[in-house]
Amino acid sequence: MPTTNPVTAADPIVVEGRALPDEVKIRALARAISPRVGFDQPLARFTDPVCFATAGLPSPMLRTIGARLAENADAAGIALAGDGCTPNIIVVFVEDSRAEAERLMRRKPWMFRNYQPSEMLDILKEPGPVHVWSVSEVRSRDGDRISQGVDGPPTLRVPIATRIGLAIRRDMLSTVMLVDRKAVLGRSLRQVADYAAMRTLAMIRPKGAAGGDTILTLFDPAAAAPPTEMTAFDRGYLKALYAGSGTQRGATKVAMIARSIIRTAADDNADARRAGFAGSAGSAGSNNGGEQ
Repeated sequence: MPTTNPVTAADPIVVEGRALPDEVKIRALARAISPRVGFDQPLARFTDPVCFATAGLPSPMLRTIGARLAENADAAGIALAGDGCTPNIIVVFVEDSRAEAERLMRRKPWMFRNYQPSEMLDILKEPGPVHVWSVSEVRSRDGDRISQGVDGPPTLRVPIATRIGLAIRRDMLSTVMLVDRKAVLGRSLRQVADYAAMRTLAMIRPKGAAGGDTILTLFDPAAAAPPTEMTAFDRGYLKALYAGSGTQRGATKVAMIARSIIRTAADDNADARRAGFAGSAGSAGSNNGGEQ
């Protein structure tokens, strides 16, 4: 006789979505990790295609990290330079990241040409196993660089600013991230790569991430269970940072980033619910179709 379907039309189908994001907390976290800039200053981001280089771990591990970094950049809408490119983002795993940063400051000061002595000390004072710095420069809205005058000060020709945008932008030229090798122990390569993406593709203030739902808590000793990968907050932050014009005022851009994160989290929630309904419908409609 035909087998009976264990799921009948009378059985209820319950699909639970994730909790909706707390908009107040998201806005506060976006402000806390974003760099503090003046009212008439934009947030920095890469304009030229990015090229990743990694070193200091076994080759298979580095390939996995590099592939994930490229995947994260592409998902955020950031152009990739392709094979044979000159690296402008370098992630190196070393014995002591603080000591290595200090050594580079002494021997290769040009790597820190954006930084005042006090800012270089801030890099060394960053707690934890990671030390990061980025070189950036101000360009005109159209990408023109500052010209070094022979008889006068450097000048930058800029169009007239408007109410909806600045006449300048800030381009990230390179980022270096040093990581203590021992810090990788107990963490997945996906976690490490996702953390590196946040720290190298944006100029982040990691202290502001404490207690937040972000991969930036990966090396925070106070974080009981850091995320296993980028969160909706992280993906939304990078995607919004690189969306639209780079000439928006910093405060305006941060507000846009927060709205993007909220939308991303809501979309994730909707996708989870749709997937749940599809899975439940598939189960309800299944039938062995055999006979005994």
